[in-house]
Amino acid sequence: MNSRILLFALLSLAGCTADKASENSAERLGLQETTYGRQLIEDSAAKANNILGFRDTHRFVGSWQLTSPSESKTEFVQVYLISPESVSAVYSIMVPNNCGCVFIQPKALEAWIARYSISVPHMLSVTPSDIVAFMLLHELGHVEHSDPGEFEAAKDPNSLNLDETEQKTREEQADNFALDLLTAASTDMDSLDGWLEAQSMQLALANLSWNLSAIRLLDNFGASVLCSRAVFQDAGYSHPNFELRMLYANDRLTKSPESHQLFASFEACRAKPQPLNLLEVPSEP
Repeated sequence: MNSRILLFALLSLAGCTADKASENSAERLGLQETTYGRQLIEDSAAKANNILGFRDTHRFVGSWQLTSPSESKTEFVQVYLISPESVSAVYSIMVPNNCGCVFIQPKALEAWIARYSISVPHMLSVTPSDIVAFMLLHELGHVEHSDPGEFEAAKDPNSLNLDETEQKTREEQADNFALDLLTAASTDMDSLDGWLEAQSMQLALANLSWNLSAIRLLDNFGASVLCSRAVFQDAGYSHPNFELRMLYANDRLTKSPESHQLFASFEACRAKPQPLNLLEVPSEP
């Protein structure tokens, strides 16, 4: 049994619900925690909590910060930093089954952010804590919808698709949940901290969408011109195309003619009929 199957088996069978604040969900599943990346996650959790603003149902907190048994468990979404020896790098951030918590593998998450912020010259600046804060809000959508995310890595060109699946719908709903929170915070002048965080996160998402387009054009110029399946369709059946998701997010938040044109152009190219090229390599989700 490979590590990914074993992990999901553990998460599904054991569950993560906890009656006491002192219970450690990672330990219950035999996963090792790490201290690496704590500052990034603390900064990101603070940003996400500012966005939540008037909502008093949830707050993010590091598993190493919530120590008092007297605190109400239902008010906190604990974030666990998982050692890379415990899980595959594929799982950089996720909500396990039956658990109102988030598991993060910090080194894998940092590598992911670096790919989309500094991997090619002249990328626009992206503050890592802004992106991680948005991810936390996305994961909170999974918590509130009681539908933990599932990731399926694409292995060959045959997995490129435009199929609508239940898993993709869950991801889209979690994206919209986070975007709704950002939109609400960006118009709530009574909460200055939340308003400021919303402006910063919106800029980060806009810059991230531009960086994704830059990577596609520089690394896959021919594929972009030809509307290749490898860069415009979905790599696997669990998540929609990542660039499309970011273009959609930018368009929802910006509402400019330019943002809408970028999103519409990507959608048109993505749906253009293309023969399967066996030499194409699927892009990372």
